[in-house]
Amino acid sequence: MRAFAEPSTFIELPFGEQLMLWAMRLWMRGLRDGARDQAILGTGLKLAGVPAAHPALDGLMTVLTTAATAPIDIRCPQCPDISDDEHLLMDVVAGLQSPGRGGSTLFACRLPPAARRSGMELAGCLATVFSGAGLMIRPRGPAPGPGKSTIH
Repeated sequence: MRAFAEPSTFIELPFGEQLMLWAMRLWMRGLRDGARDQAILGTGLKLAGVPAAHPALDGLMTVLTTAATAPIDIRCPQCPDISDDEHLLMDVVAGLQSPGRGGSTLFACRLPPAARRSGMELAGCLATVFSGAGLMIRPRGPAPGPGKSTIH
């Protein structure tokens, strides 16, 4: 059962969220496979109008991959599905773009305090760059549980 009611596939996301997810996944592929994806990542972010997102993303992903107390599920760039951890990471950015609307669950659950502070600062930079370009990330909401009704 999914923990989020948000779109469950990459193609359903708006452009800003696709860009953020693509960037996180490409960065992670470079780490896992030793692929030379940083140049591609920098070019892609520049073409999308957010070149300043590259150092913030690099710092954030470095904090996550070096300090996380449990594995974080970041999929490959071609994967059509979105992991719960990817949703949680986008929710952190959403909360920093629209205070009070997103969350920091991923950081609270997976990062020690010092890394959490660094991660939030870097995520804040990323949120600012994306929102400055009009690329808003939507807060993630929990999926309705069994027996709970939704309004259509």
